Amino acid sequence: MADDSEFITKLISFGLSEKEAQVYLHLLRYGAKPVAVVARHMKTYREDVYRTLRSLVGKNMVVESTSSPTVYAALPLETALDVTLTKHKLERQQMEKSKRELEELFDTMDSSPPVEWCSYRVLSGPNKMQAFSIQNLLNATYDISSFLWGSVLGLFFVSGILDIGADMVRRGVRARLLTASRTQI
Repeated sequence: MADDSEFITKLISFGLSEKEAQVYLHLLRYGAKPVAVVARHMKTYREDVYRTLRSLVGKNMVVESTSSPTVYAALPLETALDVTLTKHKLERQQMEKSKRELEELFDTMDSSPPVEWCSYRVLSGPNKMQAFSIQNLLNATYDISSFLWGSVLGLFFVSGILDIGADMVRRGVRARLLTASRTQI
């Protein structure tokens, strides 16, 4: 005979919260009950049980009566799980359809950024990097981003480029400097 914790764990893996799994198991085991009876038996607050039951109704695991007081009943396990599987299958199909539509739509869009928006340049050698960096920092007016290997940062410090960068920030230019060591990549 399986214990409750194993059954609850399996229900959690099926998409229920722990409290939902406990309440659903209670209704499966003991039949339809009003909120007050479930709360008393589970030694918890009625408000918590009510919220949990509303969630289970929304997940098509539990149905509620129209009588007063409202009585909640668990759908048979196989039926509830089949309904959940069908719902997830439909959601997945809809997501796959949306994915295809988004991919097709993106293919028709112009995805190249405007020339004035950004540019990329790969520099080889410390002299080219230093000359371009100084020119770029002195001419920056709005926004600048750079990526450097961590070992190059020391060269920028020694050459004074970091001081130019500090001056650029004082002028109101928004700056981002990304660094990485070769072991991080």
